[in-house]
Amino acid sequence: MRDLYNDYKPVLSHYSLLRVAAAPGDVGVDLVGFEGALVVVTAGVIAAGTAPVYTWGVRECDTLGGAYTAVAAEDLLGSAIVFVPADANTAKRIGYIGKKQFIRVDLETVGGTPGTGGLFTGIVVKGRPRHAPVA
Repeated sequence: MRDLYNDYKPVLSHYSLLRVAAAPGDVGVDLVGFEGALVVVTAGVIAAGTAPVYTWGVRECDTLGGAYTAVAAEDLLGSAIVFVPADANTAKRIGYIGKKQFIRVDLETVGGTPGTGGLFTGIVVKGRPRHAPVA
């Protein structure tokens, strides 16, 4: 069996909170020393409200405190991360193959009326380390 434990490092970028409106990620994730990243957004309870739609995006930057910009479509693998109430208690992912040092997970838009909101967490899984094991 292959060892995944020493080759991947998950880092929180968007803290677990009940969300009713768009919000930038809480932390930019430094990808130095890694050749790949997978963005995972998990959903807990998502209130029905009136047709709420939560759309997530990945933003990138050369510096931790700089101006983050949306990642170009050609630097992402997979489909956009979108949640509706039927997606409660699931996880969705998208791959990042861009060249910037820092990325962050943003809740870009909330459509419809979200009621009491949705509980989400945004995680960046750093992978393909230049030097393993990762701490």
